[in-house]
Amino acid sequence: MRYITILTISLLPLLAACNQSTIPSLVGYTDDWQPLQKQAGPGLVADPTSPIPDVLIPIGFKPIPSRCTSTSDGIYRTVSHTYQGKANIAELIQYFQAHLPDANWQMINRIDDLATNSLILNWSKGMEDLRITLSKRSSVSTITISLQPRSSGSLMTEMPQQVLPQPVQITQ
Repeated sequence: MRYITILTISLLPLLAACNQSTIPSLVGYTDDWQPLQKQAGPGLVADPTSPIPDVLIPIGFKPIPSRCTSTSDGIYRTVSHTYQGKANIAELIQYFQAHLPDANWQMINRIDDLATNSLILNWSKGMEDLRITLSKRSSVSTITISLQPRSSGSLMTEMPQQVLPQPVQITQ
């Protein structure tokens, strides 16, 4: 017994030294089992490498490839992307309200969808409509981006004056 005690005491400094490496703290997983980490600091920060250049997603949110599609003919684009990460819904609302106007998006309305327990933010820019659906299950928040050309029934009838930024196709 004395030998085990001496061995344990002599190995403690070695074990403590091994524990100096930083191991990211996992706080959840996406629906397709990608590990999610806690946000590094307060507030949400835009990811400059977001697949949709004028709809920046917060850093730490990961795309769900099986729920990401996009098409474009060079003028019009249709995008449906789903991301998951760690944030509360109030932070996400604040984030999009702060960042989307910088890309010339105008907020149309906000809808609380009680049937799906989600919140919908509707935006428009030029000839496009953007719908952002926010929901939270357990500790994981989901952002669904739906971007499409404005419908022909809209009062907006002008043609776009510029070629729109193209979304990046997300693959596994």
